[in-house]
Amino acid sequence: MNNYSRKYTGSHIHAFPPVLIVTVLLFIPQEVKFIKKLYSGRLRRKFKRRGISKRFYKNGKLKSETEYDNVGNILQESDFDKNGAVISVKD
Repeated sequence: MNNYSRKYTGSHIHAFPPVLIVTVLLFIPQEVKFIKKLYSGRLRRKFKRRGISKRFYKNGKLKSETEYDNVGNILQESDFDKNGAVISVKD
C-alpha cells in the first residue's frame, strides 16, 4: 500500500481528494439557481391548468369540478353536496 492510497481512504478529514471538493463547490451555486427557478413564479406561470379539475369528498363523491381553457382561465365551476347533487354552477 503506497502513501497516497492510505491518505485518501478511511473516514478522517482527508477522505476526499481536493479536486473533487473543488468540483462539488463549483456546482453548488448552479444547483441553487436551478432550485430557485423551480420555485419561482416565472416557471409556475408557464404551466397553467388546462382541462377539468375535480375534487372529491372522503366518501368518493364529487365535491367540485372546475373547467379551464387552454390559457388557464376558468370557464365553469360546479359545486356538489355530499350526496352528489349539484349545489351551484358558476360561469
